[in-house]
Amino acid sequence: MPEKLHLPLSRGFRRHPTLVATLAAIVTIAVITTILWLLMSDGPQAAGAPPLATPAPSRSLLPQLASGDWPATVPSSAPATCRQQQLQGADGGWVVSYLNDNSKDTDLVAQEAHKFSLMDFYWSSLDAPTDLVQTDSFDPTLGTELATAAASGAGPCGLRFVTLADNDPNLSHIADVRMLAEILTNPRVRQEHVLAVARWMASQPLATGLTIDYEFGLPKTLSDLQIDEQVAGWHGLSLDDAVNRLSGDYTELIRELAAAMHKQHRLLRLAALVRRSDDVDAASTDVAPYVLDYGTLARYVDQIVLLAYDFAYQAGNPGPIAPFPDVAQVLGYVRSYNVPLGKLAVAVPLYAYDWTANGKGGIALGANGQPITATSLTPTQVAAKSKNWRKVTTENGETEYTYTQGGQKHIVWSTSSALGTEVAWLRRTYPHVGIDVWMIGNADPSGSALAVQVLGG
Repeated sequence: MPEKLHLPLSRGFRRHPTLVATLAAIVTIAVITTILWLLMSDGPQAAGAPPLATPAPSRSLLPQLASGDWPATVPSSAPATCRQQQLQGADGGWVVSYLNDNSKDTDLVAQEAHKFSLMDFYWSSLDAPTDLVQTDSFDPTLGTELATAAASGAGPCGLRFVTLADNDPNLSHIADVRMLAEILTNPRVRQEHVLAVARWMASQPLATGLTIDYEFGLPKTLSDLQIDEQVAGWHGLSLDDAVNRLSGDYTELIRELAAAMHKQHRLLRLAALVRRSDDVDAASTDVAPYVLDYGTLARYVDQIVLLAYDFAYQAGNPGPIAPFPDVAQVLGYVRSYNVPLGKLAVAVPLYAYDWTANGKGGIALGANGQPITATSLTPTQVAAKSKNWRKVTTENGETEYTYTQGGQKHIVWSTSSALGTEVAWLRRTYPHVGIDVWMIGNADPSGSALAVQVLGG
């Protein structure tokens, strides 16, 4: 047996140049792999429908997915001349229906599709767990609008999403809370709902993906939460325990919807209510945002769209609607859940609120002692009305106006003047975050033209 050599490491390497080259290659590959992993974990990811990274069935505590009946219908292929469109960092907006029901409006979808890399049609809502309907029957069909976008200029290469919301006008708030509670807390109803959504999406060949906007039926108050507990059959739970259970059910619903969409090779986005702490006891009058576990949800969905606006809301005191410090605080908080920036988009407001104000500049109360809810205005309406208003100040690009009508003071805050400023700030500060304008559409030609100008370059 040859004598065992005890050489210094460097001497041994010099005697074995092949070994040196091999080890050097391994180190180089490891370094490059680490750098790429770091970049991908916080940067844009390629669009697609990756399988869910869930544990193997034998090791998972999650319920098995009832996926056997889910259709696997894939969307229509983009033209061969299109480059693969990435979801991360894509800019666009939510296209809303004909809010003024004016059939003479010119369809703006073609113009918007030519400029935006992403369009999301806010067209459909839940009437029941298995009944998905067009929210406004006056509108053209969803298929017609998707086809218009797909046939328009650069539209064939763009991302086309459809939003499913739980805000059907035929449902009262209480009925909406009860319906969503049944979907969340009853596994059978949840599975029936996911199957209905999967079949509905399979009938939309031009839709790249689905955006879920289930926020209206989430519990806003403790009374709403009692409805959830009643439907679920929970008894004697603390506020924290009830919200935690509902959070788990909400996450499970999104997990199943994501799996159903990925089976069809479609993307799933989640429109997410925002908060800036975990202290649900301090905000028991607005429970809904605390249901969202951002970190776990980010594992399943392809993008979380943060509804980072309405910091001054319709039933509150007048003020800026989306101040930059508040938006930054929300982004920082969500990031504390280890959500990479590449998984996030920010919904940027493009509207105004007109508050009836009291003598101190706060929201006025009606005869019943309740706040007089502010009126929502589009940029088109602001452009027409502001000629008779007095401009007071500008904050983070938003403009404050005042006027008096019938002896009553009004305060208006408009975000349209802030769109360019906020988009530039987001792109500079959070370069991998997508931007979604709320809202564009035929009822707001001025807002749509502004969004095209700012986002379309």
